Amino acid sequence: MAHELCIETETGKASMMYVGDEPWHGLGTKLDEPATAREAIIAARLDWHVVKKPLYAGDEGKRKRRVPNRFAVVPEHRWGRKDCPVFGIVGSEYTPLQNHEAFEFFDSIVGDKAAIYHTAGALGDGERIWILAKLPSDIEVAGDDVASKYSLFSNTHDGNNSVQIKFTPVRVVCQNTLTMALGRGPTVRVVHTRDVRERLRQSEKLLGVVNSRFSRIEEVFKKTAQFKMNESKLSGFLNRVFPDPQKQEGRDS
Repeated sequence: MAHELCIETETGKASMMYVGDEPWHGLGTKLDEPATAREAIIAARLDWHVVKKPLYAGDEGKRKRRVPNRFAVVPEHRWGRKDCPVFGIVGSEYTPLQNHEAFEFFDSIVGDKAAIYHTAGALGDGERIWILAKLPSDIEVAGDDVASKYSLFSNTHDGNNSVQIKFTPVRVVCQNTLTMALGRGPTVRVVHTRDVRERLRQSEKLLGVVNSRFSRIEEVFKKTAQFKMNESKLSGFLNRVFPDPQKQEGRDS
C-alpha cells in the first residue's frame, strides 16, 4: 500500500506533519504539542504558493503561439527548474486557493480551542493537500469503544476537483485514508471560481449542519450497542439478508 506523500527531491523528506501517534508509514514531521497554523504549515512543508502560467504551443523549431484562456498551474518556488511539475491545465476562471488560505480557514475554530491542527500534508507532486483538525470531544459508543472526530479540509491545485470540507472519524495520513474520509458522509464543496474565498467563508455556516450528523451518528451507535442479539433474532436477520433460494423459488412460482 503506497502512501503517495509528496517527497522533496532536495531533502528526501515527506510533506507532512502530525500530532500524536506516528502514521503507519513512519514519515512526516512530528509536533509534540498542538500546532499553530504557522507551525503546522512549515512542519508539513506546505509553505509555498501556486501560480498560473500562460501556455504556448507550436511545431518544433517554429515560433510558438499563445494558447488562449489556458494556463498551467505550477508551484511558484520550483518554476524555472527542470523538475518543476505542472499540477494541471486550467481556464481563465480558475482561481487558485493557496495553502496558507486553507490553514486560515481553520484558524477561527483552532484559535477558540474548538480544535487543534492534527495532520496536514501534500500528495503526489504537491497537487493535492489536506489539513485535519481534531475536535475536542469523541464519539463514545460503549466502554472503550471510542471514535475520534476530525474536521477535514482537502484542496487540489490541478483544476480537477473542488475544495472539500467535512467532518470525519478517519485520521488522514496518506492517500488511502484521505480517499476513505472523502468517500463517506456529506461534504461541503467549493469550486475554484473568482469568488472562491467568499464562498469559503460562507461555507462555515454549512459546516454547522454537517457537524450535527456526528451527534446523530453517536446516538445510532449507542442504540446499536444496546441491542441484545439472541439466536432467534440472529436467525431472522440472516434469513432476511441471505434468504433460502428454494423458498424464494417456490414463492416466485
